[in-house]
Amino acid sequence: MLRPKENVTKCLLSTPARFLGEYEADDILFAHAWPDHRNSSGIRKFETDGPAFRTFIIAAFETESTPSEDHEASGPRRIPDYSWIGDFFAVLLAVFFGKRFDHHGVVESQGMFRTPKLTQFDVTSLLNLGPYNSNPRADIQIPLNLTELSRIATLVRLEGDEKAFNTLYVAGGFYLRALQVLEEHPENAYLDLVTAGEILSNYFSFSDDQMLSKEMQELLSEIESTLPDGGKKSRAVRSTIFSIKRRYILTLERLVDAQFFTCSESEQSYAALNGVNFNRSVSASYDVRSKYVHTGTRFGPWIHGDLRSRNEKSIGRPVLDDKEFAKALHHAPTFTGLERIIRYSLLRFIHLEICPVDERLDGAGGNTP
Repeated sequence: MLRPKENVTKCLLSTPARFLGEYEADDILFAHAWPDHRNSSGIRKFETDGPAFRTFIIAAFETESTPSEDHEASGPRRIPDYSWIGDFFAVLLAVFFGKRFDHHGVVESQGMFRTPKLTQFDVTSLLNLGPYNSNPRADIQIPLNLTELSRIATLVRLEGDEKAFNTLYVAGGFYLRALQVLEEHPENAYLDLVTAGEILSNYFSFSDDQMLSKEMQELLSEIESTLPDGGKKSRAVRSTIFSIKRRYILTLERLVDAQFFTCSESEQSYAALNGVNFNRSVSASYDVRSKYVHTGTRFGPWIHGDLRSRNEKSIGRPVLDDKEFAKALHHAPTFTGLERIIRYSLLRFIHLEICPVDERLDGAGGNTP
């Protein structure tokens, strides 16, 4: 029997990073798809890291077989679409390893061969950045070996709390898209990172005291004690200021702990993120996002930072007519810095809410190293 098995689906993934090993369980396999060694062009690309290098991976997994039917009686057979699992695997591997992954589509499913996406595989000029090269990320230093997926076998099996699973899938999807579009659309990439943080924020609950700054709490107390119907007015104000931005800040403060600041991928220590002004930095990233969304003000060159040195925060203050925007850009993390914040937050979210990843992610929170 040479036809594909009806209960096995295979997807093609790729990454610009060099990976080793395989991951195999009873009903799932991540294995390398090798180039044609007789083709000198293909083998040169495989042996040499560079802009065109790709590791290709087949993700094969068992699915339910489509029951045979009397087509004349019941109509055409409905064929399940399992491509979303390939999409999820690309997101999961991107978050876990901190690397760009692309899902090129299903190649076998439901007893049929499928055609993957035949678009040109992207080359990258960003090999000095963590998500695109073959070095383990600074945070947790997870080796680039597919055997490491055993740490998160729960997610590989598509198991776990439904709310947490869906939050990871959607937020991680925006994180991965940011890595995919950075070179051509830097503003959109930055917005996707902020959006990933926003989606994470919807998972958590915060008290009124957490949502309000000390100054705002004092102001509301004054309203309650001095104005007619002060209590009613105070409640009305509270309902309008529980903003998405505040939830975004609180969420990243919760997930980014002291462990995050013990390492950096910046070549210069003064350009690395630190816990001292983390709140202000995260707040500024949201301000930059809002400015772009509401006014269309471009900011790509500023958040790129010095990509060669992997600066995580801006060095110097932008000279712009809009002083408030210049201030926000000055305090906001670069793309490199925000990418590391969001990836670490997603990784710690997995560890705390779905399945253990590494004991170094156990920290109780707090940004001071």
